[in-house]
Amino acid sequence: MHNHLPNQVAAFDSLENLVAQQTPFTIMRLALHELRAINSTFGYSVGDQVLIAIADRLRDFSSPQHHPYRLTNNEFLIINEGDPSNSAWLELLIQHLSNTIAVNHLSTVKPICSIGSVSFPNDGSSVQQLFRRADIALQQAQDKAVRYELYTEDLDKLQLRKRTLINDLPNAVTHDELWIDYQPKAALNTGRIEHFEALIRWHHPTLGLIRPDEFIELAERSGNISLLSQWMLIHVCQQLHIWNQAGQRLSVAINLSASDIINSQLPQQLEQLLKTYDLAPRQLAIEVTETTAMQDMSQAVNILKEISALGIVLAIDDFGTGYSSLAQLKRLPFNELKIDKSFILRLNTDEDDRLIVRSTIELGHRLGLKVIAEGVENYETAALLFKMGCDYLQGYWIAKPMPSHQVLDWLKHFKKLTFDQ
Repeated sequence: MHNHLPNQVAAFDSLENLVAQQTPFTIMRLALHELRAINSTFGYSVGDQVLIAIADRLRDFSSPQHHPYRLTNNEFLIINEGDPSNSAWLELLIQHLSNTIAVNHLSTVKPICSIGSVSFPNDGSSVQQLFRRADIALQQAQDKAVRYELYTEDLDKLQLRKRTLINDLPNAVTHDELWIDYQPKAALNTGRIEHFEALIRWHHPTLGLIRPDEFIELAERSGNISLLSQWMLIHVCQQLHIWNQAGQRLSVAINLSASDIINSQLPQQLEQLLKTYDLAPRQLAIEVTETTAMQDMSQAVNILKEISALGIVLAIDDFGTGYSSLAQLKRLPFNELKIDKSFILRLNTDEDDRLIVRSTIELGHRLGLKVIAEGVENYETAALLFKMGCDYLQGYWIAKPMPSHQVLDWLKHFKKLTFDQ
């Protein structure tokens, strides 16, 4: 089915010839986002249809100057001979690629592609070097969630930073460079705080404070994520035990990754931690993003059911940002649903976001889920969510994440939430 476009070998041959002739050219390396999510939501045949549609669209744009190729599962390549700076052509291509694809009479998929671009001879002298740099530019486009990124020397520095962080992650766990901040969630029915989310922090010895979204993604890519997850689970359980001893029974939610929730040892490990630290199961909550839950649905279902059977709370995180529907997620034994903060931040100014949030709260309640809104930054948003019947609020309006030693003191001074009726 994928014989439509020439393959990577053909691309390399063409590039070697162009380099030998010293002909200027641009390589555009293109990746389709979320193929895995499309496959698990709609099935592999739909994923294949989307790839064929992308290949067809690239062929529409081929010409004596523009040559498209198929690289791997979700990657393509275009070689542009001659003038690389034709931005009108590029705009049209990006537009054409993002048109919706009808995959059957009920569903459509809007493909999202990122492109990384390098030029010869400016950005490299060998095909290998150009290919690697096109890949660096593509990675950067994907990381920044933009459609197009040109290679620059700065990107090599960025790549070096990423390699350093990946190599140093295992040491961070053993060298006391990590700590956990706790962000409170307020219950709207009582106005009180009993729940927190654990957020991991890293202070690198030479690079300083590293943002969690940067190092967590690198940990997932490099296979180090389970090291971080294990470290977090142990430290959170120790902390809950300390708070229990101080007479404060709190609960803490921890984010786990796709590789964590398909690890068949996880339920057993959690059961052991509850015993070791003498915790009630409800004191621990596991948050999983919806795209994570969808990645290996069949394996995730069984493991999440075992965790749920222990009495541990399960929450869907970042809801509304992936491809899944609540109907599919209903197969998983979730207790809570967290609405992604991108919908909450504009809640009091954006009519569409208000509609989405209201519907999600109603639907969540109908499915027996408690609903949490994250990213609450002002009283107006909080009051709106209170009116909509949201169950929990989390965000800077209540408190920024804080280190464990500040939590009990902060709780002592926290005034119960009230809203003008």
